[in-house]
Amino acid sequence: MRRLLTIAIVTAAAISPSQLAHAADTGPPQLVEIQLSPSTVTVSGLNVVDVAVRVHLTDDTGVVTTAPTSYQPGTPLIQLIRTGTPGYDSGAPEDQNQPPLTLTSGTAQDGWWTGTLHVTSQWNGPWDVDEVVAYDAALHRLGVDPRQTGQDQSLSVTGTHIPRISMGWTPNPAPCCVGVTVKGRLTYADTGAPLPGRKLALGFGGGRHYFSPTSLDCAGIGTGRLGGIATLTTDANGYYSYAVPATWVRGGSKECLSFGPQLSNNAIDFYRTPLWATRTGRAPHLWGVTAVPAAHQVALGGSVDVNGTLTPSGGGWVEYVALQRLVSGQWRTVTYARVRDSGRYTAVAQPPTCGNHRYRGIALDTGEAFVATSTTPFLIGVPCTS
Repeated sequence: MRRLLTIAIVTAAAISPSQLAHAADTGPPQLVEIQLSPSTVTVSGLNVVDVAVRVHLTDDTGVVTTAPTSYQPGTPLIQLIRTGTPGYDSGAPEDQNQPPLTLTSGTAQDGWWTGTLHVTSQWNGPWDVDEVVAYDAALHRLGVDPRQTGQDQSLSVTGTHIPRISMGWTPNPAPCCVGVTVKGRLTYADTGAPLPGRKLALGFGGGRHYFSPTSLDCAGIGTGRLGGIATLTTDANGYYSYAVPATWVRGGSKECLSFGPQLSNNAIDFYRTPLWATRTGRAPHLWGVTAVPAAHQVALGGSVDVNGTLTPSGGGWVEYVALQRLVSGQWRTVTYARVRDSGRYTAVAQPPTCGNHRYRGIALDTGEAFVATSTTPFLIGVPCTS
């Protein structure tokens, strides 16, 4: 009996207090209450109304904070979406906002976590809290839609004089491989009046949009910042323009414009700064594609190499050029030729009958910033013998 008691004492001593606490905690944090104050907001133009967010959470071991990463925001978080739109991780575009929450009263085991929504006129419409996420020290996860548990909260926003930004390009489409000029205007959506002397951030590339109430595509989820290559200022009539160098063409020429009251290092920080107007787009370009037949005449049953080039090319991308023949007034693809790293390709034309046959090469890939681009048609003749 004495030996069994000794073993029990040693075993208990090997378990730390934190391990005992984690072992006792078998469930995730619990959502007790959500508060939004005020829950009804009227805002006009460039004004901002702050809405206080308070979330009451409890947990045996205590709720912990997690830092944002390149793939997901930090926790605890509360998410608002426009009423009737898909929510977080739905795979569909959504309007949403996730203010950072910090513990401001009580304890990690039983406390209030608070944050601030910076509501602008562009939030016009009804919003729902559709998710609360939190982790505890034992890494148990709370992920709950309060609308499904009777703890739903909503925010009603009446916005007027909403800023709106237009975007276009010239030339459109642009020949390969030149730059384009991004241009547009910043106005109030309901009156059409311009917003002169306002700063814009011009950015490039894809990204996540989990922090913007306007589904901004070019924001970094880890930093909450819109990175840009330039800071622009609208003129007296609200117009802006910026010449984009051709070096951006091959990567996709995806422009993102964002308008906010504070800019630093050509970026908007919308953890702390309201985002008032956004627009994304992709400047269309024509491929630089050529096609030259090795001969313009071939015997029936013979074939002709068609040599050409595609620009831009290489850099890890794999492209194909289609060889098409005109049949009864319709272009039909007869073969595809893979473009080599050098940008050159070779297709083989095999006219099926005697007579003159009209061919062309066409670059069909439109996955980046390009539109389908065809070459000047050419003839390959097949003599008819009696």
